[in-house]
Amino acid sequence: MTTSSSHTGDDRFFAAEATGPRDEQQDASVVLRDPAQGTALLVVSDGVGGNSGGRIASQLVAKAALGMWQDHNGELAEPLAELNRLCERAHQLINTEGERRQLSPRATIVALYLTRQHAYWVHSGDSRLYHFRGSRLVKRTEDHSLVQVMLKQGLVKEEQMGAHPDQGLLIQALGGEQYRSPSEDATEVTPSDAFLLCTDGFWERTEVSAMAEILFKNRSQAETKLQEAIKCAVKRNGPDGDNVTVAIALPASETTRVVAPQARQGQGAKHWRTILLISVPVLALFLGLSLFFTNARFTGADTPPANPTATTPPAASPPVASPTPAPKETPSTPGSPGTPGTNENKREYQEQRTAVR
Repeated sequence: MTTSSSHTGDDRFFAAEATGPRDEQQDASVVLRDPAQGTALLVVSDGVGGNSGGRIASQLVAKAALGMWQDHNGELAEPLAELNRLCERAHQLINTEGERRQLSPRATIVALYLTRQHAYWVHSGDSRLYHFRGSRLVKRTEDHSLVQVMLKQGLVKEEQMGAHPDQGLLIQALGGEQYRSPSEDATEVTPSDAFLLCTDGFWERTEVSAMAEILFKNRSQAETKLQEAIKCAVKRNGPDGDNVTVAIALPASETTRVVAPQARQGQGAKHWRTILLISVPVLALFLGLSLFFTNARFTGADTPPANPTATTPPAASPPVASPTPAPKETPSTPGSPGTPGTNENKREYQEQRTAVR
């Protein structure tokens, strides 16, 4: 197995690859940066085709990317439009060289253009871009493959895609008779944003948590960890495995760190314990008060008040007028007599509710 890496001299941007068990490297990568303008271009391509057709196709993608960067002096005025033109140019180069060699090569592409405030990317095929923010995965590109279609239809799960026997069946790539425009996207970036671009030989055998650890755990060890992850992917791919290529853009902030899963779980458990300790006594108090006032309201309303000192007035004396008892709360519909449906009854109802409280 042959592995190699390349970078811009800036410890934020670099790429690494491994041939794996294959006879030749059919992947290609480009990592370019302009420090003065704060821009960078990362491209990863996976070639497809026998008789070295795949190697030729991916190298032509890299050549087209380098040419675009040089033509625009490292600054793209219309990033998505230029990235689309990059794909179209690479498609033409692949077809021209294929006709000359009597081959039918194809290549995937995933290309990322970064400024200080924004990120723009395009892709065609099953080479992927992973966008992280603060060690959390925000988005990944959707493959142009049969298995991606099956995922959308609920026929396979995300974690089953890499091992599916039809994983290599693409429905779109660069090269061939018909050109199909790449998928595109853009977003604002923060100092805690990071990106990882890779071929299927890497993402099929690498968990997202391992990618986040490369990008966020320790900047000084990021390149070493990337090499280790690539070696692990090659081993998991087995004796008939694929080439592996990865390009990364680390976060601008060096203080962003990945949170270990154990720590997250511990914090979550502690958080829920605190909620339970607070909510259980409050809930018990609420239920107790509700039962007390409910019992007091209905008992007081249904039972006439006792008056042991009351005596029957003499026959000659006029009857003593007693206060009219407050009306009961009845389950009548609003607006009916004796209920809080009218303005007068609403006022009495509110007075009773206030008295109970």
